[in-house]
Amino acid sequence: MRTRTVDRIRTIALGDPSDPKARKVPLYHGGLVLPESPRWLLSRNRLDRCSKVLENIASKNGRKVPESLQETLQAIVATQSTETNFGAVQLFKYRVMAIRTLLLTVC
Repeated sequence: MRTRTVDRIRTIALGDPSDPKARKVPLYHGGLVLPESPRWLLSRNRLDRCSKVLENIASKNGRKVPESLQETLQAIVATQSTETNFGAVQLFKYRVMAIRTLLLTVC
């Protein structure tokens, strides 16, 4: 049953593969439309790009960007650099955490 549903969705989106004249609907990648997250940009220390994204968001919302935006972003980056960042490896470092991670992932 699942295969039929997937095939139907694929046929609707891309057209019938056996019909050469079928209308094809282009699928757009989200990266072409959505900007990077300001939080991600700050974590990568890209302050200039982060401020541009925040200014763009503020202009779309009809708001003004505070003049102290650069200082605020620099303060956030300074506090983030002193914090410890944990990766995916930390989820499997201890046996109990590994079991919980696997259970949450599978179930």
